Amino acid sequence: LACRGNASFVEMIGNINDMLNGVLPPGLFCASAWFSLSADGRELKLWNCGLPPVLVRRGATGIVEHFDSQGLPLGVVSTGELDITPKEERRAYGNRPQLTA
Repeated sequence: LACRGNASFVEMIGNINDMLNGVLPPGLFCASAWFSLSADGRELKLWNCGLPPVLVRRGATGIVEHFDSQGLPLGVVSTGELDITPKEERRAYGNRPQLTA
């Protein structure tokens, strides 16, 4: 399974991409957004592949920041060709990631 053991954020996405690349017929793909939040809630890692922007609302100001798609959807190319570098940010308490479509 793609998420077995202590796989990192990048390894999980790569494993899922490899699986989808092997089973999806040509022309089909999996657009998705992934995020990981540290146990203390202060570090956000975000990877958006083929979806509209993920929004992060800043708790103190209410300002909404857009995190655009930075990669191809899963299942389109091999993992070696896929950029799986998540965007990382330190978060202030009260900031909220919002996935919208």
